[in-house]
Amino acid sequence: MTSCREGRIAQPVGDGLYLIDTGYVRAGLAASHLLVDQGRAAFIDAGPGPAAPRLLSALDELGIAREQVEYCAPTPGVGDLVAFGAPFDALEFLLQFCIAGQQL
Repeated sequence: MTSCREGRIAQPVGDGLYLIDTGYVRAGLAASHLLVDQGRAAFIDAGPGPAAPRLLSALDELGIAREQVEYCAPTPGVGDLVAFGAPFDALEFLLQFCIAGQQL
């Protein structure tokens, strides 16, 4: 995985897909992806719980309102490398603060 360059959190991959380095353990180890299409957004694997602030910062960086995030799709994985396995999981955090439209 390529870590984020040029000080940006969200790196464009193409066709509305962005790679977000979660910063888990070290740069370039684990990523989340954000898919943006026609004003709607979806996180693909939110990553470990501590990644949630980076994911929200990526939304801010791209000018995407939390209300525009309609989906958060966890992917199968091991232990705390995926949102649903984290002690403080990013999926729950995103559901509370992104999808529900609450402000931090």
